[in-house]
Amino acid sequence: MFKKSLKTILAVLLLLATSLVFTACAGKDEFKVTIKDGDTVIETLDSLPSSSSLSKYDKAGYVLEGIYLDGEFAEKFDEKAYGELQMDITLYLKYEKKSYFITFNTNGGEAIDPYEVKYGESYTLPTPTKEGYT
Repeated sequence: MFKKSLKTILAVLLLLATSLVFTACAGKDEFKVTIKDGDTVIETLDSLPSSSSLSKYDKAGYVLEGIYLDGEFAEKFDEKAYGELQMDITLYLKYEKKSYFITFNTNGGEAIDPYEVKYGESYTLPTPTKEGYT
């Protein structure tokens, strides 16, 4: 009787251990991709973004330079290297300010070199000079 009870207890324990291992190995079947601009979460996705969908991350006055795996922009994200999503992942958007070149037509006056201005920065216009004019 004791041996039969012990066998039953061992069988139940083995079944529970097998179930626990199977559940732990099965993992979760849904992974999340968090898209961040600095510390700000832009959105959370159920799949990796494709290069064709990047235009939705456009930001006025900026160019999206790339998507990175870290906030220090050391490791660039390569969608081809990842294939199917296997874990939760955070991707960081790196933006560069757009540059604008200002050229001047002094209408026969002294030439003024073109001036580069980055988005959001201020500048002081040069004062053009032309002989005979004040």
